[in-house]
Amino acid sequence: MDATAEYFDYYAGWARKYEGEVIQSDNPKENILLYRQPIGVVVGVCPWNFPFFVMARNVAPSLLTGCTIVLKPCSETPNTTFEFAKLISSIRLPKGMLNFVSGGGSSLGDALVRSPQVGLVTLTGSVDTGPRIISASAENITKTLLELGGKAPGIICADCAMDMAVKAVVDSRIIFSGQVSNCAERVYVEAEVYDEFMDKLLE
Repeated sequence: MDATAEYFDYYAGWARKYEGEVIQSDNPKENILLYRQPIGVVVGVCPWNFPFFVMARNVAPSLLTGCTIVLKPCSETPNTTFEFAKLISSIRLPKGMLNFVSGGGSSLGDALVRSPQVGLVTLTGSVDTGPRIISASAENITKTLLELGGKAPGIICADCAMDMAVKAVVDSRIIFSGQVSNCAERVYVEAEVYDEFMDKLLE
């Protein structure tokens, strides 16, 4: 909860930094004006393993940039998101800016992704779901942002704080039974500390 609140604070800070710019052109007597405008409707599809934090990662930047958002939490873990929805309903956010819906991915999720009214689809989910999202969103050439199964490495250098490194690798592997996209999937260890690392890891 605290990390999620910090995430909203972080994006609120960007509200003062969000601006266009004038870019120098290679052509004489020409300037390039870069300005930012909302994409439109964003569909955010969230995973079961970090439903609240990933919800914030979709909602905060969407609202900051003037986009409306339809957020679909995983149908297995919607409760924290809907508690948040109750809290949000008490502030004066313009009607329709932030919307929460719940249902299965193959029915509701598919309908959202295929909608011609959607400007951007974001998904944090499985590698199997990614191609289905791309295929469905391609009908309207809808922008997509996909965070699928990660293959993050742990890197153990000879000068590391070994106890801390071992704890980080172990914690990373067992959180949510290892079903998190940024868990350490493999570990690279400098040869000179390999035995020490392995002894502590196995212990």
